[in-house]
Amino acid sequence: MSYAIGVQQRTLRRTLCQWGDQSRTHFVLVPFFHSDYKVIGIVGWSPNEEPVWYPGVPVTVDRRRLVFKNSLTELPPPWAELPANTFDGAYYHDSWGALKAEIQMMPGAPSLERAANLAGSRLSGSRILDVLFEPPLHRVRAFVLKGRYFRNRTVSIMSMPALTEALQPPAKTKARAPALDPVPLRREGWITRLIRKALAPNLRAPPKSS
Repeated sequence: MSYAIGVQQRTLRRTLCQWGDQSRTHFVLVPFFHSDYKVIGIVGWSPNEEPVWYPGVPVTVDRRRLVFKNSLTELPPPWAELPANTFDGAYYHDSWGALKAEIQMMPGAPSLERAANLAGSRLSGSRILDVLFEPPLHRVRAFVLKGRYFRNRTVSIMSMPALTEALQPPAKTKARAPALDPVPLRREGWITRLIRKALAPNLRAPPKSS
């Protein structure tokens, strides 16, 4: 993790999350935040394992170890018991799209249909590649945008208008109809024209009864 300028989303991998006496290492962590840039919770996800929702922000951030307040419960809240509107109006960055696909297959899990995945969305015409968070992971600090000539650029939230105004949906590629080659016009030769005229009466005449 880089604490000089912030914590990048893509560096939140193989991180140990501690909730009370329970600890679990997740392959990737996905923070969720609202339009005021405040983090409302973090999802810990690993392949072939049920995601874990850590509401709120960690009370301790130590390299690759996050400690959450257990709120008098031994385990984080189960997915099936989360309110249906847990992620409504939230933003997150999942370049793989794996989190949404995983949650959709879980019975009783809150939907991500009303949450916006910023992967592929645009700010000022540039695609969002990553999100930078404050070191305590309580707030968004900046966005990493795709630049020109393989040089990405970082835009601080302090220099941006409101996220709802600055955010642009992913660019949609317009489907083009396949180009049809025009059929070349060919002139009918005089031999072909004679044969066609000779056969025309026979084609129109009804067959003779035997």
